[in-house]
Amino acid sequence: MSVKTLKKFFVLNPTNQGYDFEWEQQDDENSNQAKIFRCTTQKGVIYSGKKFEMIFEYTPNSLGVQESYWFFKINSEKIVHKFLLLGTWILWFWRVR
Repeated sequence: MSVKTLKKFFVLNPTNQGYDFEWEQQDDENSNQAKIFRCTTQKGVIYSGKKFEMIFEYTPNSLGVQESYWFFKINSEKIVHKFLLLGTWILWFWRVR
């Protein structure tokens, strides 16, 4: 059941200066969520007037809905935004007649 799914989206910096960002997972390191959700772009710089692609991986290990909490931080500006990631794995049955 370890099929990896990617969620990609862009964050735009409309200001006239670049900002360092970081993602911080809020789930307990030993929790199931900490193992099935992963950010592949944990740190970087979003330059002035540019966008930066954020990529999260979801690799479920059981059926159902899982959730994971993350903070998006721009420390130089004291900006923290909370994100909730939801993943769902459903088992499909196919019947041939």
